[in-house]
Amino acid sequence: MPRQDLTENPLLYFGNAESSRPTVIFIGGTLIDPRIFYKVKVPDGYQSIYLRWMEGEYSHSLINVSQKLAAFVKTRRFSPYILAGFSSGGCIALLTALALTNEFAPSGILLSNTGINTKGHGNQKSCEELESTWNRAAAEAFILSGFSRPPRQEIFQRLLDYAAQFTPQVRVEPLRSQRQIDLTGRLQNIECPVVVAHGNADKIRTRAHACQLVTEIPQAELFLLDGGHYAMVEDPDGFQQAFDRLVWRINQSPERDIL
Repeated sequence: MPRQDLTENPLLYFGNAESSRPTVIFIGGTLIDPRIFYKVKVPDGYQSIYLRWMEGEYSHSLINVSQKLAAFVKTRRFSPYILAGFSSGGCIALLTALALTNEFAPSGILLSNTGINTKGHGNQKSCEELESTWNRAAAEAFILSGFSRPPRQEIFQRLLDYAAQFTPQVRVEPLRSQRQIDLTGRLQNIECPVVVAHGNADKIRTRAHACQLVTEIPQAELFLLDGGHYAMVEDPDGFQQAFDRLVWRINQSPERDIL
């Protein structure tokens, strides 16, 4: 896919971003190649955007990234559109949805292995320790921690090469900001359908994190998948079913028919 630079907004992405088109915006997690979503089949007529939000030259705080994404959505006026966020990308998706109301609100949200805050998160090391010890070996351990079983070598290598490119400073920027975010009590205003697809063997984000999202978001429902943190890789069929369920729910509203 072509590599694009959004000149009016310094977010980078893979894919197409034509204005006023039906769109799915895929938002990967910290250090994760957004092409981890490539196997997800979107509805006919939809374009896919895979955000490379960690690669831009700006602050990588989740609030800053979500503000840039919200501005981009307003500029391009995608209609309808779906936000699909994984791990810290899920937090970006939620922050973006909270910032976009009325005609700019998303049609639906898919959340994967994420949470409303970092309480109980599997990585409790300080940002200072993570920054000072970041190297390729640390990147390898980071990637492996997201799998519940040994991954295929080509998938592991692609994720490792992507994660290892980032400097120690960029590595900790998203996490430092995420630890200051707590969306408890703020998600009742999300009115679109939401599906939470969660790997039942995830050691980074537990089932409790997923259940809390379902409790906090009025129209959220939970899909438990056979995998760890990278559920879309380890259970692609289950992940596709969760995505298709979201599309089906969106289509129940006549004005939101996307198929």
